[in-house]
Amino acid sequence: MKQSQTRNLATLVWLLVVAANAPAQSKGSLAPGAPGQDAKWANAGKQGVGTSNTLQSKVWFTLQGGVLTEVLYPSVDMPNVQLLQFIVVNPARPTVETEVDDVNSHVKVLSDRALLFRQINRARNGQWTITKTYATDPQRNTLLIDVKFETRNPGLDLYVYFDPSLNNSGMHDSAWTEGPALIAGDADKFSALLSSGGFTTPTNGFSGTSEGLEQLKQSGRIRTAYARAENGNVVQLAKINHPEHFALALGFGKSAGQALSQARGSLRKGFIACRREYEAGW
Repeated sequence: MKQSQTRNLATLVWLLVVAANAPAQSKGSLAPGAPGQDAKWANAGKQGVGTSNTLQSKVWFTLQGGVLTEVLYPSVDMPNVQLLQFIVVNPARPTVETEVDDVNSHVKVLSDRALLFRQINRARNGQWTITKTYATDPQRNTLLIDVKFETRNPGLDLYVYFDPSLNNSGMHDSAWTEGPALIAGDADKFSALLSSGGFTTPTNGFSGTSEGLEQLKQSGRIRTAYARAENGNVVQLAKINHPEHFALALGFGKSAGQALSQARGSLRKGFIACRREYEAGW
């Protein structure tokens, strides 16, 4: 066999392997299982509450049990998030660990004059640590999270699990993937979630029925990625690219485009600059 034929055959085999392991998804694929399980708000016992001391930013956030709970926008009586946490997966076994269930967590107050908090979550098995620092962009409706993922096992994957509950209700949301962003909306409240390193295999589903967490538990990866989930208790999940150190930006607006613009602007500015402005404002 000629060298060129051998090279072409090797390329074909590689493409077939990639296709076999890629998550199944069509551009218009809708998640089944609507509306999902009933939405429930988090425990009221908060360990941290933060917001910018500016008029331009209309975002407040709460922390509890090692995770992000409510994010309020555009006023303090309008919660739009139920939960944002990280999931650690060993795809070789497979095993799944969550920040809600499998960590020892503590909170540090980083300033004596600003609402600046850091959550440090250590896996109970001692294999990994997630450190998260929170700040809002004083110039935009965006919450930023600086994340460090340290592990003894380089084979572990990190996923973000985001449960929006827009417009003070978790049962009438829609969620979809738009380029590198996870978008969700209900009426005139929209959220956009971006990662500085990007996402892999994003999926949109319904809580307890078609959310990606169940796929991770079964096979250690996302086998079926849904492009959109309509009208229910939606959950968004995606694998983090370059998880060692990255930033998440969660933007809000009256439209999907406005929320995405807010998140993009804050991510371009960067967490360090946003934190500096946030802390100086207090």
